[in-house]
Amino acid sequence: MAGRKTLGQFLEQVTFGDASSSPQLRTLLLDLASACKAIARRVADAPLRTGAQVGTKRRQRSVAPVTGGPLSGDDGRRAWIARLRSGTGEGYRPNACHLYRGRHLAVLLPVDSPANLDFNATGGTIFSILRTEASGETLADLVRPASRAQVCSGYAIHGPTLVLVLALEGKVQAFALDRHKDEFVLTHTDIRIPAAADRIAIDASRMRFWPPPIRRYVDECLAGASGPRGKDFKMQWTGSMVADAHRILMGGGVFVCPGNGGRAGQSRQSWLLQEVDPITFVIERAGGRASSRVTRILDMGPSGPSWRPPLMFGSVEEVERLEAYCGGHEAGSYDAPLFAERGLFRSSV
Repeated sequence: MAGRKTLGQFLEQVTFGDASSSPQLRTLLLDLASACKAIARRVADAPLRTGAQVGTKRRQRSVAPVTGGPLSGDDGRRAWIARLRSGTGEGYRPNACHLYRGRHLAVLLPVDSPANLDFNATGGTIFSILRTEASGETLADLVRPASRAQVCSGYAIHGPTLVLVLALEGKVQAFALDRHKDEFVLTHTDIRIPAAADRIAIDASRMRFWPPPIRRYVDECLAGASGPRGKDFKMQWTGSMVADAHRILMGGGVFVCPGNGGRAGQSRQSWLLQEVDPITFVIERAGGRASSRVTRILDMGPSGPSWRPPLMFGSVEEVERLEAYCGGHEAGSYDAPLFAERGLFRSSV
């Protein structure tokens, strides 16, 4: 990777649209990159420290989020990263951690798929930087839609290579960790998601809860070249939003999460702010589309605490088709032979 631009060198050329806040934001992004490296090391070493056996029940204990006043300088960064290390990779599910720089709030979710760590499977770290109205605002103080507050976002994917993806200044770049120099170096600039695709990321184990438009879409795709789509599709699901989003970012496809249908679960507000908003921000900056069936994700307003909305993002043509199916279903204006009990995923009872 000799001769490639480092993350620090790249950020020196970014103005973030506000020259006065650029130094703070550069420092904040470098702190986030350092946190991602620390988390990657912690995750990679987890089996050596815990001695956990595959298939054992994980301890579901949360690590308290890092909150409080502004942290500045090396001491603040070290304290923040130390708190992340205290819970990551030990069988816990850490909450999002917060770091302030002036009027900016960084939110970092250390591990998006703790269950994957049991099987040495791919996972990721998600982060975003939001503009606050007053210094010291917390996530609870921030109101949607997120498009008003989001400055930049990204994720790190913990694979064979630690890859850092950043969405800022209307573009998406990817950096890989040069382990010899312990520095992120630029590998991809202005990444663009193909408009058409032949991959679907959806949890097929939940198909009994899929609403009719989602079932119709998947049935048609899996009918293959002889079906209404006229081509073969692949279905892939990793259980990690970062891993699925990265595959879509680099090669196209669509991610579909039908929602929880109002069933109790993770707080909608925290799920959106910590996971969905940062990922969809990246997807949109790469030319993709992110929707909750009929509404742009980043334009959604606040709602009930337990309801998780449908989520679909990725290649524009596929997301628009899903939106059309959802809209047609609500209007009762579609006619789909594969849509009823004759579908590939028809009920067995």
